[in-house]
Order: sequence, then structure tokens, then C-alpha cells
Amino acid sequence: MTKDKTVTMSRELDAQLKDIADRIEHNYPNTAKELRAILAAPIVEADGMGEVIGYVDQWELDRIDKKQAHWATLWNSDGSTNPSRGGPSVALFASQPAPVAVALPERKQDFDDFTFDGCRDAGWNACLDKVKEMNR
Repeated sequence: MTKDKTVTMSRELDAQLKDIADRIEHNYPNTAKELRAILAAPIVEADGMGEVIGYVDQWELDRIDKKQAHWATLWNSDGSTNPSRGGPSVALFASQPAPVAVALPERKQDFDDFTFDGCRDAGWNACLDKVKEMNR
């Protein structure tokens, strides 16, 4: 964390939280609006993605995921100009993707009851705690 309301997260987590905002829009429009406002904050990045060290074809990664292979070919180019490569490829980087800094909202007041507001706010606080935990 860089400031008391700021947390760094991957772009994948940022995308997942935006997807959650879309899914809760119908039942919790104000919560979805608040989450979107937070995620719309400017992104603060470190040194970027780092140096590309090579490319692996997606079909080879799919075979590894399915336990049909244990290795993949590392190419110098992305294969977009070579139709014999068989599809898209994935870039491999020398360092991890740069984190994204996001200012988290305030925690809701803790309720000691099982009312709708108490349960909703407890869920909100649990979500904030999980985001912070995932980014330690």
C-alpha cells in the first residue's frame, strides 16, 4: 500500500472487480457505482511490464494446461506474420507486470446485528479485507 486508502493490484484483479460491479448493478446500483468510481481512478504504474524475452504459442500453453505436453517452444517473434505458427501467441516478460494502485473506499460501520444493512456492510468490509490480503 502506498497511502492509507491505496492498494496495488494486478490488471487482472482490476478487471475482475469491474466484472463484479457489472454483476451487482441490478441489486446494488449504488455499491456498483461506488466500486466503478474507485476503479476509474488514475492507474499508477511502476516500470511497466518489463522486457519481452520471447513468445509462446497459445495452443502450446493450452496443451500444457491439459497435461498433454510438458514443454513449449520459445520464439523470438509473436508469430502474427507467420501463418504456419497456428494462432495467437503470448509474450513472456523478464519481470512481473507492474502493479496498479487503486484507492480503496472507506470501510462501512460495523453492525452487530443481522439486519439487511448490517449484513451488506459486513460483506463490503470483508471484500475490502480480501483485496488488501491478496495484495500483500
